[in-house]
Amino acid sequence: MSHVAFLLLGVIAFYALYLVKTRLGIDIFPNGGLHLPGPRSLVRRLIAKVRR
Repeated sequence: MSHVAFLLLGVIAFYALYLVKTRLGIDIFPNGGLHLPGPRSLVRRLIAKVRR
């Protein structure tokens, strides 16, 4: 698989976790400090990282 496919898979996985967290009100890792960004924030962060 190419790097783009892995990146896309990662984005989809984070988005799925975000949906679970927001829609069901479940804290996925209560003591892990996991704060999942929303889809727009995630895309902005990825674009900023790629531009560096």
